[in-house]
Amino acid sequence: MRDIAPIIAIVSVLGIGASTLGALVGGSWSDRLGRRRPFILGAALLFAGGAALMAFAEAFPVLLCGAALSSLGVAMFLAVNQAMVLDVLPHRETQYGRFMAITASSQKIPSAIAPMLAPLILAIGSASATNYTALYLITGSLVVVGGAIIVTKVHSVR
Repeated sequence: MRDIAPIIAIVSVLGIGASTLGALVGGSWSDRLGRRRPFILGAALLFAGGAALMAFAEAFPVLLCGAALSSLGVAMFLAVNQAMVLDVLPHRETQYGRFMAITASSQKIPSAIAPMLAPLILAIGSASATNYTALYLITGSLVVVGGAIIVTKVHSVR
């Protein structure tokens, strides 16, 4: 069990670094260019690429690269998505709290449902419920679909 501690530390440090970079770069470039949608789609594709790398990783360094790419994509998505929410928020001056509560709820629902669905996905074609390849590929695909929906349905921002 003690052998896992250095692995967790490495993954955590890479995740923190990638998340910081993704949030800072995604948020600031999105502001500088005045565009949100390309960053949303790019972040979703980064996450999906990282998930695909993790799905097929046969070596620890490849798994680390996949985890770092996924963290980079998630952080970029969250930063730019928050900016997009603020851009399209109706009645900003009088009902900010209400709309931010709705936004927070919409972000928490998938986080609550995903752990309940994960065992079902892990069991796909596997007697031991360890089909992480399916889990990573399905997760990456859902993120790309979500990013595409945002990009195609939110027209009031660029």
